[in-house]
Amino acid sequence: MKAVIFSSGDGTRLRPVTCSIPHSMLPVMGRPVIEHSIRHLARHNIRDITIVSAYLTEEIKKHFSFYPVDGITVSYRNMNDFEDLFSDDDILLISDSILFDTDLGELLSVHHHSGSDITAVTKHTSAAYRYGIFQIGKEGFATEYTSCPDFAQVHGIPFMGITVIRKGTPVTDCRSFQSLMERFIKNKNSIYCYSPDSYIRDISDFDSYHRCCRDFMDKKILLPFPCEEKAPSVWIDENATIMQGAVITPPVYIGPGSIITKGARVEAYSQICRDVTIDCFSSIKRSIIMDNSYIAENASLRGAIIGSRCHIGDESAVYEGSVIGSGSKLGKHCVVRTSVHIWPDKFIEDESRVSENITWDNIFRNTLFSSGSAEGVINRELTPEFALQLARAAVKLTGSKIAVSCEDDGCGLMIKNALIAGIQSAGGKAYDMGEQPLPITRSAVKFYSLDGGIALSVRNENTSLSGTLDIINSKGINIEEEDTQKLGQIINDRSAKKALPQDISAPEFLYEYKLYYLKQLINSTSRKPLGAKILIYAPSQWAKELLKSAASDLNCTFVFSKHSDKAGFSKELTLNNYDMGAICDYKCESLTLVTSSGYVLSEFDYCVLTSLIIMKSFPDSILYVPESAPDSVEKLAKKYNAKVHRTNLNPPVLMNELSKSDGKMFLHQFIYRYDAVGAIIILLDCLYTKKFTLEMLISEFPPSNVVTTTVSCPKDEQPNAIKQLYSHHKAEIPHTADSLKINFDKGWVLVVPDRDHSLIRVISYATSKEYAREIADICIDDIAGQ
Repeated sequence: MKAVIFSSGDGTRLRPVTCSIPHSMLPVMGRPVIEHSIRHLARHNIRDITIVSAYLTEEIKKHFSFYPVDGITVSYRNMNDFEDLFSDDDILLISDSILFDTDLGELLSVHHHSGSDITAVTKHTSAAYRYGIFQIGKEGFATEYTSCPDFAQVHGIPFMGITVIRKGTPVTDCRSFQSLMERFIKNKNSIYCYSPDSYIRDISDFDSYHRCCRDFMDKKILLPFPCEEKAPSVWIDENATIMQGAVITPPVYIGPGSIITKGARVEAYSQICRDVTIDCFSSIKRSIIMDNSYIAENASLRGAIIGSRCHIGDESAVYEGSVIGSGSKLGKHCVVRTSVHIWPDKFIEDESRVSENITWDNIFRNTLFSSGSAEGVINRELTPEFALQLARAAVKLTGSKIAVSCEDDGCGLMIKNALIAGIQSAGGKAYDMGEQPLPITRSAVKFYSLDGGIALSVRNENTSLSGTLDIINSKGINIEEEDTQKLGQIINDRSAKKALPQDISAPEFLYEYKLYYLKQLINSTSRKPLGAKILIYAPSQWAKELLKSAASDLNCTFVFSKHSDKAGFSKELTLNNYDMGAICDYKCESLTLVTSSGYVLSEFDYCVLTSLIIMKSFPDSILYVPESAPDSVEKLAKKYNAKVHRTNLNPPVLMNELSKSDGKMFLHQFIYRYDAVGAIIILLDCLYTKKFTLEMLISEFPPSNVVTTTVSCPKDEQPNAIKQLYSHHKAEIPHTADSLKINFDKGWVLVVPDRDHSLIRVISYATSKEYAREIADICIDDIAGQ
């Protein structure tokens, strides 16, 4: 007698686990379901076995090439080429997804005694109907078969996917057990229904899979265990390692090569397969962990299924009914809520909260968010799906009226359209600003009294295109850290509600605002013909268009350079005798100035320069500068009777201070810092109407030197580094959350942790460059040695 193990399904109800393996390869006590079947066949001297499968057959072949069953010959056929097997011998045809301990000798005896063409195994006590049901007449023969019963009126006895077919019985149309039985009934083949007193369960969904594993551990299945019972209901393979201090609570199975470390707890009804590591103080309950997975320290699994090659990060938790597909990685401090399915090869960033299935894309990274914006590679991290979720969350956080804008390219339009869809989906009103730089979107939000805005800026980065989504509040400034965290939480929890269809409104188009904005800027100047010749680098096409229009109004010559590097730009400037140069960043937000002699102003020089211009333009000025600004600003303030306020380095904090007043003095400070196009216009107006040059203003700077560098430091170690610096140097108690200021005799050092990039930025200021480097090195050595 031969056996055919037959599969016609792809395990849809068992996804995401069956995305990478067929359902017949699901492990029960460390062995695939199909291996249990083959070993059971071998114990009844059925050693000629054919596996018929159309889904991921190579995974089955690979398994039996590594772990063959002694004395068994396994061959493989595809779905269209196995009907000839039924002509030469009786065939035992079984489903590949059932776990059973039926006495096959008795089954064959019943079959021969009945004289039927087919003997089908049925089960009176089963509630499974996947293989159809039989109506049974006299002497146990089937009178009717229904492949898809009406569950409201279920009558008959379920077929369990095991059948014996007498040799010579015509077998055609073998797409499934159902189609086969329908053909047999139609051809009036005799079908005898046999209901043995044995264990039979079809593993067709996660509930039945968990139940099979529990039943095996409860010894309800009369099949051999894969290893010896080390203690009552504790099966540990001899090649597994259980470290002293680990806690094992039966019933439990631990497979070969697995390591349970000190303090880890593996509790009742947990199945740990091959080469799994459970790290210190992790807790596993009622969970299945497949081959080659790693559970990090203090992780917690409750009634979960973890696929092969998964990584569950430190202090992460996966709760009841959740399934993690193979190759997926959870970062640290993640929470996967109940009944969540994560498809294979997904990456879930640290501290994420997952409450909905993750099918196509990785969940957003918390580290995408920084200073009221989200940054990442377009269509890899900043995907349309992420943009839609972000916009939906923004409606919940900021309000329903939201402006959107983007850079002028295909990727930008893709993300912008997804943002609009997200706003509409949440019942908000989208105001489409078209393609324009970020600073103009800030202005538009205030001008139209909107609740917020989202602006996409893009930049080429090596071989990829990266982008930044700035999330703007009603003041036209980036949302602060607290709101950024709330926004991330809304996205992860999927707590933003979807609107009813009747509440979805069409977007409003405000493409012309950029021209109005430019006109307002020009009108704020003296409108004198300046005659300046300026070299400009601006990666934004719309920035170039706006500056070209402004050049005509100001009677200036603006030439656009292709040099993004400062050295090349400076060389081009000096060779062609330009009056000055201006380099805009990709967001058209920050500005770098270059003098006619080619000297490139640092960010600190620019801060002092713009502060000096404000002091000269507005008597008794009030200045807001970041904590990192040189002390030169205060020295100049004494000369011009100005007041200086230092703020947190986080841009939204400085933006917020500058937005508290609509006065021109504060508006100009905002423009100098956060609007490169506007800064060029008002700077030129100031310089040329008052007959200043950059060199003249720079010569007025008090002597100062700033050194800035970065030190690699993992974010987990940064708090200790800051604590040690604070204690060692008796540092000034920081009034900001993002920096530590250490005062020395002739200067100071500002230490700024950057957890998103595992860096610490060190900014030192002194009266000489050498001393600035010296005090910076002292702090760097302390960080490196902590």
